[in-house]
Amino acid sequence: MGHAVDKDLLTLVQQNLKDLINDYNNINAVLALQSKQLANVEDKVTVLDDRLDALVQQQKERQEAEMTRREEIDRILKRLLSFEKFVNESLLMKFQALEGGLSKTDSKVENLEQGLAEVENKVEQLGQEVKGRRTMDVKAG
Repeated sequence: MGHAVDKDLLTLVQQNLKDLINDYNNINAVLALQSKQLANVEDKVTVLDDRLDALVQQQKERQEAEMTRREEIDRILKRLLSFEKFVNESLLMKFQALEGGLSKTDSKVENLEQGLAEVENKVEQLGQEVKGRRTMDVKAG
């Protein structure tokens, strides 16, 4: 009987060992599959990381281009404002010069009008004197 128990025990141990070996092989197969899947995931992560790096670089380049464009716009705006100030000052000086010229012209026109009025008065006086002399010459004659 001891021999039969030993034989049954050996068979049981052998069966357990076969089951353990099968489990081990199954676990190794699952681990191999998971390793492949992990490698695929790592590859995808690497691709995504590369894409992210490229997108970050593109964003950085766009921001730099935007800053350059804004700086250029600021320089142009400053030049335009400076030009506008120059034009305004020039126009103001010309306007003031024209006002001064018009004021002088108005003064000269007034002087001419006064002179013309005086000349008209003298012409009228001379006309009356000439008329008066003719009347005297006609009476005397």
